[in-house]
Amino acid sequence: MDPQVESVLDDFRVILKVDGGALDLVSQDDGVVTLRYTPGHNEKCPECVLTPEQLRDLVKESLQTRVPYVQDVVLV
Repeated sequence: MDPQVESVLDDFRVILKVDGGALDLVSQDDGVVTLRYTPGHNEKCPECVLTPEQLRDLVKESLQTRVPYVQDVVLV
């Protein structure tokens, strides 16, 4: 695994953990990073929990900025 990819994912894991969410790397092949997202729960601020689409877009943007060979992010 690429340490730069793990570093980006670790940044998001910290954010998601606040609401009990999780992010796991499933695979990394040919510029595609596949992740498993388990959304958390926040009764006081439900809109604070990222939707899968929001998370995917944020992770993709961050990865493409810091790890240029990443072309796409897929959530399963």
